[in-house]
Amino acid sequence: MKVGDLVKITRISILLPIGSVGLILRRFDQKHIQGGYTLFDVDFGKHSSRRVLDKDLEVINASR
Repeated sequence: MKVGDLVKITRISILLPIGSVGLILRRFDQKHIQGGYTLFDVDFGKHSSRRVLDKDLEVINASR
């Protein structure tokens, strides 16, 4: 996943139902945390932007 990809959320969250579609705005690598998670700042439109773990997202359409 990279900035500009269209993604779908695969895990329920507060005010974001499963299947919500958004656009990745920024990427944050968390290498200092055990497991090395990657966070993405995703714009979900009316819900504004949220930070979501990479494991909770599925790419719908990759940017070129």
